[in-house]
Amino acid sequence: MQSPWHDRLQQTIIGDFLSAENIAILLSHSRFVELRPGQYLFREGQENHNFFVLLEGQLDLTMIVPGRGPTRILTLGPGELVAWSAVLGEGIMTSSAICVEHAQLIAVDCKSILDEIASDSGFGCEFMKMMATALAKRLLATRLQMLDLFAPNT
Repeated sequence: MQSPWHDRLQQTIIGDFLSAENIAILLSHSRFVELRPGQYLFREGQENHNFFVLLEGQLDLTMIVPGRGPTRILTLGPGELVAWSAVLGEGIMTSSAICVEHAQLIAVDCKSILDEIASDSGFGCEFMKMMATALAKRLLATRLQMLDLFAPNT
C-alpha cells in the first residue's frame, strides 16, 4: 500500500529525480513532523541526523551573528529540503530552523538513507542527483541574497 505522503513528495524536487519505487524506499525511512509557529525544528550547533522535506508552511533559517544575535538568513517554503547537511556531514547544524507558518514535514533518517545508497546504486544515483540539484538551488539563493546585501544604496 502506498504511503499518503507519496503523492505529496512527487510534487517536490524529490519527485523530479526519484522514481515512484525510490520514493517508497525513501518513505520507508521517514516519519511525519508537524510544527507550530515559534517552534524550532533544530538549533544551530545541535546534532541532528535527519533531513527534512518541507511539505507545507514556512521555516526561517537563522544564524547567531556576533554583536547581532539570531539573524534570519533565508526563508524556506513548500517543497524545499531542510538540514541536507546531515546527509553529507556529521549532523551538526550550521543554522537554526524556526517555524514561521504552520509546517508539515517529512523527516528522513540519514543513516538509513546512507545505508540504502550503499546497497542500491540506482537509488543512490537518483538521490545524489536530487541532492546536488537542491544544493545548487540553495547556493544560487545565497548568491542572490549576497548581491542584495552588498548592493549600493540608491
